[in-house]
Amino acid sequence: MDQVLTRLGERYLHHIYSDWGLQNLRLLITEAKRSPGLAETFYRAGPAVGEGRLTLYLERAKQRGLINPPDCRRAAGQFIALCRGGDHLKFMLNLIDPPSAADIESDVSSAVAMFMAAYEIKPQY
Repeated sequence: MDQVLTRLGERYLHHIYSDWGLQNLRLLITEAKRSPGLAETFYRAGPAVGEGRLTLYLERAKQRGLINPPDCRRAAGQFIALCRGGDHLKFMLNLIDPPSAADIESDVSSAVAMFMAAYEIKPQY
């Protein structure tokens, strides 16, 4: 499970820190008030799909007895937020450069560890 979350988290961070991801998100945020339909279409086609897939994965892991979050949809959002961490806002505000691949790897590793510490079912001996 750790490997799947790690791969997902790293792909997600590489995407949101890419020039394409940054430019599109800034544009969507700028236009969201004027064009709420555009913002909704973007959200439904992108972030909502990813969160839905992660929710389904977590629900299956819960059924297999690997984790026990009370709400898998909320846990999916929490994992995504843990990966994004505090630096994403600084990046969006152009206060810092995008993280290196090593920084992304470290951030995701910490996010996976925190997520699993909260929700992993420990074997009873």
